[in-house]
Amino acid sequence: MRLPLILGSKVATIVVAGVVVAAGVGTVAALGPSSTTTGTGVSVGAHIVVGFGDSVAAGYGLSRAAEWPVSRISRRFPGGDATCPATTPRAYPCLLAASIGDLVAASRNYSVQNASSSDVLTQLDWATRDMPAQARERVDVVTLTVGADDINFADCLTAEIQFERDPCLAGDINNLKASDATRTQLSNLSTTLTQPAGPAQPTTEPQSPAVLSSLAQAYPNAHILVTGYYDPFPDPVQAGRSACRLFVFPALAAFMSNLDGVGLLGKASAFNNYAGSLPNTESLFQTRFHRVSSFLASQLNDTLSAAVGNSGGRATFVSLDSFEGHDMCAADPWVYSLTSHGGIKGLGDIRALGADCPFPLPYDDSEPSETKLSFDLGPLGSVVILSNCVPHPTPLGQAQIAAAIIQTQVADPSGSTNPPGPTRPPQVTVLKTFEPWVATGPSSGAPAPGLSVADGGAAACDGGSSDDPGSPLAVRCSPPGNGTPCFIDDTGGGDPGAPVLCSSDPTSNQLIMVRPDNSNGIPTDQLNHENVTAPAWFLVLADGRQCRFLGYGTNTSVLSYDCGGDIGATLPDRSQPTWTVQEGALKNGAKPSSVRVAVITAYR
Repeated sequence: MRLPLILGSKVATIVVAGVVVAAGVGTVAALGPSSTTTGTGVSVGAHIVVGFGDSVAAGYGLSRAAEWPVSRISRRFPGGDATCPATTPRAYPCLLAASIGDLVAASRNYSVQNASSSDVLTQLDWATRDMPAQARERVDVVTLTVGADDINFADCLTAEIQFERDPCLAGDINNLKASDATRTQLSNLSTTLTQPAGPAQPTTEPQSPAVLSSLAQAYPNAHILVTGYYDPFPDPVQAGRSACRLFVFPALAAFMSNLDGVGLLGKASAFNNYAGSLPNTESLFQTRFHRVSSFLASQLNDTLSAAVGNSGGRATFVSLDSFEGHDMCAADPWVYSLTSHGGIKGLGDIRALGADCPFPLPYDDSEPSETKLSFDLGPLGSVVILSNCVPHPTPLGQAQIAAAIIQTQVADPSGSTNPPGPTRPPQVTVLKTFEPWVATGPSSGAPAPGLSVADGGAAACDGGSSDDPGSPLAVRCSPPGNGTPCFIDDTGGGDPGAPVLCSSDPTSNQLIMVRPDNSNGIPTDQLNHENVTAPAWFLVLADGRQCRFLGYGTNTSVLSYDCGGDIGATLPDRSQPTWTVQEGALKNGAKPSSVRVAVITAYR
């Protein structure tokens, strides 16, 4: 949801919503496209995920489709392409689909920014028209993130910044309570999720069905995962430390709100007197924002958790309260913060408080872009604040929501659950073995069902492929040449003279079959050795990029993967259960960014 911030005649737009939980995760080898399970009991294979909810679930800031408001959604639904690859590939429902199965193209995300709980029923109406009943019966995971817009969280934070009475709260900062209006909104949220809504008196008007039961009815074999919200702001300032520079802006707003009608020279003079108290003011704002935001998030989470508990067992609440330490001011943030340009003398460097997100951009001339907020102090300088996607999840944050869902539990169609065991690590990065062959007899194999195989004729196949150096089944053939490893049919004994299947992208069903032209087939003494620690052939990243290993002449020690668009990636850091890479431009003297991007799936 968008937060209009009005300071005098200036207007800024800050995006406010709840997001992710950190999850320690582990990797597991997958033996085939639809045959393995992760360490959490989540099977890796033919899973279809459908997402509903607000801007967090839509992946706001990470794709054009996620930015479209409800008023323009008719251009997307019904009749549009709602599949993950076409709309919101970087949003957590789609990342979840990529993490637990191979049916990303069949998974869909109907989430829309600014959506309240009642809007989910509209999304469901689009979904039922978009997916026939038979297709919906194949869906086994439904995700839902909703509630922040029900309590007008944006209006509450606007009031905080403008020093007005906060409509969400009662009591003082040390004893916060929900206002009467907020309690009513939370009660309505619970009702919308769990009880049919309608007038108390008999009427010919139909009741609005409950959201959770409607989702369960529309997707009879799916488990519903309802995510909570988190506090995106840092903890109060510790003794002896400075506040996050983010809070210089509300401190400046507090200063300028008392200077209406004062000229620039007068403002500059007044600011020189005010600057000494600025650090303390920033600290006070950091404390207040944390207390207010965490209080409202806890109120939402309690309501959502209780509603799920009353829904009849088809839904599970996914807690996101372990996000602490990755707030917008953290060294490793999972949400977007502010970016500013310019500067004011005496404030230090306040130019780069957060990364620019790829979007939002105006849909057309009638839709405003993200608004800027300006502070002009004349001779002391000026600064322009860009709200960007504050505080929606970054690509890594979206991946962590998917991780939290995997960590919590996923039920199979029969209704039984597989929670993570006490000694088994939860999982994000999935290591899969690409296996395009299936056995058709004791000594014969054929391409796996669903693959589209073109005949590439005879080829010179001379040894193990450097594109997939850890796989003894990957060989180098020409054609197709470097960048497209070919895979031996090991289902019938691994005859080195048998045809091989070649692929440049394991997420695609397009393959080439070639036949070794050597009379003795592929030299077996030249094949790769099994090595699970060798670089993976292909990576699917949390930011939507797909990267192939540069195992031949252009390989460098800096950027070892080609991710397309002249972007490369480093070898994955496997020191943590969630693998990460750093990206950079593929050029001489490449220097990767310090930002780490999670690896969703690695293929070998």
